[in-house]
Amino acid sequence: MKKAIHFYFVCFALVLFAFSSCDSKKKKPQNQYLVEGKVNNLSQDMRLVVSDISTKDIIPLYEVAVKKNDKFKLKGEISEPTPFYLTLIRNSDSTFSPSDNLVVFFEPSKMEIQADAGKLSEAKVVGSRSHSHFEMYRKGTIGYENTMKKMTAKARNSSQMGDTLAYQKAMAEYEIQYEKWTTYNKKFIAQDSIDYVVRSFLAVNYMLEEDYLNELEILVQGKKSSWTNQINSFIKQVKIVAVGQSAPNITTLRNIKGDTIQISELEKKPTILYFWASFEPKSSTQVQQFALLDTTKMKKKYHFVGISLDSEISSWRKIANQLPKNHTQLIDISSDQNAAITYHLTDLPLFVVLDENQKMIYKATSIEKLNAFLMK
Repeated sequence: MKKAIHFYFVCFALVLFAFSSCDSKKKKPQNQYLVEGKVNNLSQDMRLVVSDISTKDIIPLYEVAVKKNDKFKLKGEISEPTPFYLTLIRNSDSTFSPSDNLVVFFEPSKMEIQADAGKLSEAKVVGSRSHSHFEMYRKGTIGYENTMKKMTAKARNSSQMGDTLAYQKAMAEYEIQYEKWTTYNKKFIAQDSIDYVVRSFLAVNYMLEEDYLNELEILVQGKKSSWTNQINSFIKQVKIVAVGQSAPNITTLRNIKGDTIQISELEKKPTILYFWASFEPKSSTQVQQFALLDTTKMKKKYHFVGISLDSEISSWRKIANQLPKNHTQLIDISSDQNAAITYHLTDLPLFVVLDENQKMIYKATSIEKLNAFLMK
């Protein structure tokens, strides 16, 4: 009797094991994402390229066919919510040239994407909590960003036309919108209810600036994501070039005549370094507004030193020759952007005020802010 009971028990256990094995095969691995989607109103079959954006470069990973009136599927493995860059390209395109694209956060779950042809960036994404948080940020900042772009274009046009008053008004409005955008960013990355991966991703892409130093230090305390190391690296580097530190030396500078000049060799007196480049419209427009500085009201007499990041000598000379003749104009001739790396430049222009001992006492990203400081 006992043997019979034992036999039936073993059989029952084997049946249960078989069912559980089959069931486990059906379950999706915990670290796998599965995305189903459709692009409506396509006029032709296309390809959807999935790219990695965890670094500064967009690196294509794989692609899938997207056919008219049919669904596509994406799948892969990730260890945490991860942003990818999706790009629709024609089958006839032989090179990767992003035009119709979408930044989307995939999660280890099943997701759905619905989009219209030509409007992939406006796609509806369902099933990703992290992506909904990213969309919340995007919608919250788009107004500020559009206004800043508009004011930058208006200031550039006003400068070219010599309309100083219109230029000043445009830049004043730009500064207002920039402050609002910065405030929004600081509040957003401080919200613990927002997915941490999204906050750290946004910090790396939009907030690696000295203005955010306190918020960034709080953000990385006891936390970890794919972007935490980049944020920690930035914090470490920016502290070296923070206000109150000595101005780092740059050994790869040349003047108009081609002579080598180093920051440490500059005359020990109050100095304003300004970093700019002709290929960055905002910075070249700003440095051409030195006429706005009322030097007669300044409490100190400053020596002005322009440092260009241009790779084209002719482009640098063209604008440098239009700047005040009493300014020293230098260009970084290094092949690895030595000046930009040394001063950890994330935006242009940057104005750095040095005292007579070459200690950095103030930084500004616009000539209006610089002027306000110099008038104090």
